[in-house]
Amino acid sequence: MFKLVGNPAEHGPLDISMSQAATWPAVPGLTGMAFHALLMGDERAGPYLALAAIPPRTDPMPLYPPHGHGTDTWRITLRGEMNMGARKYLPGEFRYQAGGKAYGGDDLAWGPDWGYSIVLMADRRGTPSFAPDRNPEFIRWARARRKPLFDWLGIEMVEDYTAPQGVATTLKSAPRSFMAEASFHDVSAWHEVTPGVRVAVGMLGERDVGPVLLHVRAEPGQVAFPASTFATEVLHIGIAGTLRIGDRDLAEGDLRLVDERTPGSAAVAGTAGGCTTIVFGDRRALTDEGIRAAGLPAAWETFLRDSLAQLRPRLGLGLGKAASAA
Repeated sequence: MFKLVGNPAEHGPLDISMSQAATWPAVPGLTGMAFHALLMGDERAGPYLALAAIPPRTDPMPLYPPHGHGTDTWRITLRGEMNMGARKYLPGEFRYQAGGKAYGGDDLAWGPDWGYSIVLMADRRGTPSFAPDRNPEFIRWARARRKPLFDWLGIEMVEDYTAPQGVATTLKSAPRSFMAEASFHDVSAWHEVTPGVRVAVGMLGERDVGPVLLHVRAEPGQVAFPASTFATEVLHIGIAGTLRIGDRDLAEGDLRLVDERTPGSAAVAGTAGGCTTIVFGDRRALTDEGIRAAGLPAAWETFLRDSLAQLRPRLGLGLGKAASAA
């Protein structure tokens, strides 16, 4: 079951739009931004998505000090620019980061016309940050400072978080690298599942119940993802262009969540094409049997089954060479 913190909705479809961020509820300890927290998948170790909208600004955001998280993360800029270490991420650019590895100072997306960004913590228990030197006093201080937020989120703050993590993705990354980057502006290396529809896949988080992500760019009029029914929540994130899903058009910063075991409508790209990341909350729903039962066309069923079979053995091994599905 999903949970949009601060919102009573417990059954999908759930629609969220960053264009409506000014109406989002206040969050304990956070100022100068609009924030939504979405929990999916397994109730203890499933993913937590932080949706951040920063009001218009021209001065750079202050950087949070260098740190890391116990769990694997995925983040994307939808509008504005986001910085992480020495790297800048513009709209449509994203990054996977292996858990337990520190990185340079970061911020959230900002710009003169609002800033929209999403950070996914693959295992909510590993969300608390740590300093690069792992100073235990600093960790205790940081956790105490964030406790009101975590209490509000309903996330367990594990004192000794040691759950096995690992990112496996069809995106290209340097051997022994702990991060992988990509952009929806260059999908030439992504797998073409059907004509005009290119896809990359990522698995991360807790070994058995972590999420699966599909990154999709579809040409105008093409089905970016077919109608289907899965035994877990399915979240569509509008990134660029438009996608028609049932009675709604998803544009930049729009999200639609379909509840588990609920039929989901096809996502069809608009006249300018469409880009989306699709998050499956719990990979236990994507076994061979679960994929067969989803009602997918043959090309999609084969692609998902083969891609996940290639990626599962690589979980926990860091980010190595891309799988042949890339």
